[in-house]
Amino acid sequence: MNKFILFLFLFIISKVLFAQQNLKGNISLEDSGTPNAVHVVLKNAENRDQILSFTQTNAEGKYQFDLSKILSNKQVSIIIIEVYKVNYIKQEKELNLKDTEQHIQVDFHLASLIQLEPIIITADKKPVRVKNDTVSYNAESYKDGTERVVEDLLRKLPGIDVDEQGRIKYKGKHIERVLLQGDDLFNYNYTIGTKNISVDIIDEVEAIENWSENPLLKKIENSKSVVLNLKLKKGLSDVSLFGYGGYGIKDRVDSGLNLLSVAQKNKNFSTLSYNNLGENRSPYAIYESGFSEQDYLFYKFRSDLLIHEMMGSNQLSTERNNSNQQWFASMNHIANVSKKFALRFNLNYVDDFYRKMDRDNTDYFLDGQPIQNNFEESISQKKPQIYQGDVLAKIKFNDRSLTEISTNFNASESVFSNQTLSNRSSSFNSILESKPELWVNELKHTYKMNDTNALQFSAIYAKHEATQNNSIDIGLDIHSDEIFENGYTLQEIAQQKETFQFSSKFLSSDKNENKLEIEGVFNFNKESLHSNLLTDNSLISKNDMILKMMEFTLSVKKAYDFKRWKLIPALQAKNFMIENEDFLLNKTLDKNQFFLAPSLSLHYQLASRLKVFLNLNYNEVAPESRNLFNDWIMQSHRYFKQNQPNLAFRKTLMTTLGYTYYNLRKQEKFVVGLARYSNANNPSTQSYISENFVLNEQFNLSAKNKNYSAHVELEKYLHIFRSTFKLSGNYLFSEYNNVVNNSQLRLNQSNQWKAELGLKTAFNFPFNFSNNLKWNQINFSSSQDFTNSNSLISNNFKLIFKKDIWSANLGFDYYHNDIRSKQPIYFLDSEVKFRPKQKSWSFALISKNLLNMKYYESTNVTDYYIHQMRQSLNPRYILLKMDFRL
Repeated sequence: MNKFILFLFLFIISKVLFAQQNLKGNISLEDSGTPNAVHVVLKNAENRDQILSFTQTNAEGKYQFDLSKILSNKQVSIIIIEVYKVNYIKQEKELNLKDTEQHIQVDFHLASLIQLEPIIITADKKPVRVKNDTVSYNAESYKDGTERVVEDLLRKLPGIDVDEQGRIKYKGKHIERVLLQGDDLFNYNYTIGTKNISVDIIDEVEAIENWSENPLLKKIENSKSVVLNLKLKKGLSDVSLFGYGGYGIKDRVDSGLNLLSVAQKNKNFSTLSYNNLGENRSPYAIYESGFSEQDYLFYKFRSDLLIHEMMGSNQLSTERNNSNQQWFASMNHIANVSKKFALRFNLNYVDDFYRKMDRDNTDYFLDGQPIQNNFEESISQKKPQIYQGDVLAKIKFNDRSLTEISTNFNASESVFSNQTLSNRSSSFNSILESKPELWVNELKHTYKMNDTNALQFSAIYAKHEATQNNSIDIGLDIHSDEIFENGYTLQEIAQQKETFQFSSKFLSSDKNENKLEIEGVFNFNKESLHSNLLTDNSLISKNDMILKMMEFTLSVKKAYDFKRWKLIPALQAKNFMIENEDFLLNKTLDKNQFFLAPSLSLHYQLASRLKVFLNLNYNEVAPESRNLFNDWIMQSHRYFKQNQPNLAFRKTLMTTLGYTYYNLRKQEKFVVGLARYSNANNPSTQSYISENFVLNEQFNLSAKNKNYSAHVELEKYLHIFRSTFKLSGNYLFSEYNNVVNNSQLRLNQSNQWKAELGLKTAFNFPFNFSNNLKWNQINFSSSQDFTNSNSLISNNFKLIFKKDIWSANLGFDYYHNDIRSKQPIYFLDSEVKFRPKQKSWSFALISKNLLNMKYYESTNVTDYYIHQMRQSLNPRYILLKMDFRL
């Protein structure tokens, strides 16, 4: 028995000793120094902050570890052996415990650190740096000497696109803000900064994705916002003054002063400018027929103006065909009064006057047969004035509570006059006076319950008032289709809209960054319209209506993050109660509508820079007041509109599928997108085209129309050619219905193709060039087999020279609209700039339209007319300009 116990004890001891796994080794030093007291540390390879064991070598440079405890930890399979000693280069080796033998020998030889004299190496900044959600562009890497303001630089940065109005996109997403040194100084009117801040003071431009405007909601809300941040060069003083002044032939003037103040508690950017070059330095859509960023933001609080100024073609940039006299002033200030209180205010003022001459010829067709022809020559003048003031106060009661109080006021006055000669009457004059005002006030409170949950409450009151008076010194009688040359016609319109909105929102985020958002919104709108149309003091038509709309919305959105997969399902439950009262007809339309609006967004990250996505969205759009007035409104001396009021909701279903690849470091981009958009209950138009007038009556049609689009973009920098190539293409197919004169209901289709090919060189010698070729083709067809089409080709070439203190560029632009009949037009521009080193001033000689082109002819087509326009152009000028900094 005792022998058996002894045998069992020896057996167990032998097994333990045999199973024990050891790590040992020898460490030697390069300079034959004593290898004792060398530090040896074992770390977890998957978590290098976790130290598993440590020891020091003996006098002979030997070390040893017992790995039994480490092997018992199933979470450790690979270890790092780190060896270091003062004045020697640290070494480390990786060891897989699963593949090792019973006794492990790992030796090291440490090299000595040789003390050298310090060497300072100055390396050029990389053009693009990427860190998490932020991409940083080094401004100097993209300058070629042709830039003046920030907007010029942004147009050259990979991944960033800027449209003619100055609106910015990054990777296809609209930019919501442009920050200055991390602060939201300009609010939504960021073009004040991009159109006026000198590019010379910009060090970097940062593109920040998933930006949270509210710091308490960072990492809690599912933010998809994208902003740009302008980082200034180091060494700028707290207060800097920048200015420019230019004078040229025919009294051309371009001048301005910019004040920039960047201090610890205050930031300010103020600008005052005047130019008569046709350029728009303000953030407002004064010359264009499009919308500014502010228009998009506050659209739901406005009534649509019913009379629009005839702006003409926007195929050319505004400075080509607008002769203006624009004063623009702006002050933007942030004051961090204390850690708990901050104040921002933005004040803008615009005073402008511009003039243009047009010649229009419109041929109307029905089933390919001519109906009418209208020919006009006009001289137009517009004098707009805009006043805007925004104030935001932020009160931080503690680290979890933030209250924001904001008020936004915008008022404008515009006088648009026309002197017109028509083939239907003798010369006549018209004057349109528009005076819209908008006031929006918001109180918002955010409470951060903990690191993963937050509550937000908001209350908004907005009021919009607008008056429009359009007077014409001839009599127009749409009922008898007559024009009285000794008469007088007046259209008066008064609109008002009040909005009350209350909302509460719960936001949550879990440890896996899955995010939940639940929001309830109550919205009440009251909108009124009063109009009178008089001819020689006789009432022709009148509208007097009020639209009341009450909306309750409950929405739930959940964002799931499965590493490569991102899934965002959302559901909105909406209930509308609508009442439209026509006091003249003594008739009231009312409607209660409840519906569910689901949406789904699915993203799959194939690689770090490559993803595919699918978006599905269903919604129902409430009727708008512009489609509910019953009697005629004169929109111009020729066009009149009325509606057949209907409270039907427009039903929309949109599907988008896409593939995106962006490698900004290599300047590579590949984007493919497909979209399908269908809608029912569309507003359609019945047009009555007579000798003197076009009467458009809008009605609701339950038929479903479909739209399809396809988009592709390719951009690649080829180092062998030192050039960047760009290629893009778009296709759009759409359906719509209308009635022309006494025709049946017509199903019309439009097909539009766009293509663009660009090239820009970056040679390592003074001369470079860029070229951009565009082609646009549009075809209209109707159910009566009538087809109408038009095309546009343009090419923009620029030769660039830059060497030391001199830079120059020569631009040659080519436009050909309606290539079947119209003649092409050419523009030749140049600029030579002298900027001495270590100086704060520069001179430039600028020339525009050197070929002195007088007119631009363009053609627009639809399914039932061809409109040909000839616009006057700004004549040739040469201007000497000086920039300076104090």
